[in-house]
Amino acid sequence: MLFISPTYIYILIFGIVLLSTSMIINLGLLKAKPKNETLIKVHTIIKSWWLIIGTVLFFGAFGPYGFLFLFTALNLLISQEYFKRSQLNFIKSKLLILLILSTSLQSYLLYDGQYELFSAFPVLFFILSFPPLLFHSKSLENLPQLSAGYLCVLLLTHSIFYLPALILVGPKLFSTYDSSLLSFFVIMGLTQANDIFQFICGKIFGRKKVVPHLSPNKTEAGFIGGITLTTLVGGYLFYQIVKIPLPLSFLFGFSISFLGIFGDLTFSSIKRYLKIKDFSDALPGHGGLIDRLDSLIFTAPALFHLIKFYLGVNL
Repeated sequence: MLFISPTYIYILIFGIVLLSTSMIINLGLLKAKPKNETLIKVHTIIKSWWLIIGTVLFFGAFGPYGFLFLFTALNLLISQEYFKRSQLNFIKSKLLILLILSTSLQSYLLYDGQYELFSAFPVLFFILSFPPLLFHSKSLENLPQLSAGYLCVLLLTHSIFYLPALILVGPKLFSTYDSSLLSFFVIMGLTQANDIFQFICGKIFGRKKVVPHLSPNKTEAGFIGGITLTTLVGGYLFYQIVKIPLPLSFLFGFSISFLGIFGDLTFSSIKRYLKIKDFSDALPGHGGLIDRLDSLIFTAPALFHLIKFYLGVNL
């Protein structure tokens, strides 16, 4: 059954117009500077965005359960992507089985409306599943990698599920399904825009490196510009579109930027530890799925609970 409301049509049109405009501008600049490496990379990134946004909108046309199906599949792919790059070969097959079970159970809890149990799930599942893994490893030398790797992926996959959760909880959090749909796209869009704002401000004004040991391209100007612009744009969008009071709207915008930076740097440090540039090459110009979703891994659960707390809804 399709859920194509006027709001969904507006989002679809906005996405097409935004990507088309970006592509036209980029092609115009490439015509003037055909060998510019940054413009060539941006061209590749925009082409990947057509695939990303097209996929989200396709499954979104099937309503809340279309989003749930999409993010269930994404979580399974993310788990596989992480373990291909990890140092957990000694127990990788067992971990994948547990992560498939974890993803399936979380998807069912959201489908069944068990939101409180869903929120508590990663802690409960870790407590019940980690000891058997530890016993099976048969060596304490593997304990740091095992515990860090397993907990990381468990929290990673759980956090991403807060995006479809926002859609599924919509009738309880908001007055209409369309409001939850708008919140979903505002959070996703702002998180990605924050990366773009940082990139542009860093390229234009960036001089001083902030955390070169984690991410050598991050600059003070990029951080300040990203936080400032995302806070302002977020304040406007949450206030005008989601109808959240203006002070809280700015708080939500700031939270998305600040926590998005945390997510980006956290997974940059993991990649440096694993001595890899990207988790995969699934999305040309972006890297892997985790590389594209790293900021959302931090912003999605935070914004879900901030909105829930503000609305005072007991799920």
